[in-house]
Parts: sequence; structure tokens; C-alpha cells
Amino acid sequence: METVDKLRKSVMTATEAARFLSVTKPTILRWAKEGRVTSYSDYHKRIWFERTDIERAKDFVTLNRRE
Repeated sequence: METVDKLRKSVMTATEAARFLSVTKPTILRWAKEGRVTSYSDYHKRIWFERTDIERAKDFVTLNRRE
């Protein structure tokens, strides 16, 4: 169970990643398709993102956000 908890803390779903970046789910999925952010899928075709990748993307999104 500890391994599952550790894994769960290191990845985000598309919904979680979008919420963290303050963008829509379609936006984060488009970015993944375009290769702007690395994503992974499982055998159920769910999309996952490494938490560290999304945290790095947050810096980029924040810097490039229009005010």
C-alpha cells in the first residue's frame, strides 16, 4: 500500500494537472499532444503527468500568462 501511495503522490491526472496550472483540461491534453508537457497513459487509456513536470510547467505558465 505504501508503494501505491508513493506513486499516487508522484503523478497527477489531467484534471489535477489542469487545476494546478489554472488551465482547462482540454488545454493540458492539447499541450500533452503537442509535446509541451510529457504525459503517460495506462492500459485504460488514462493520461497521467509526472508531478515534477507539472510543477516545472507552472513556472513557465506563470511567466507567460497575460496580465
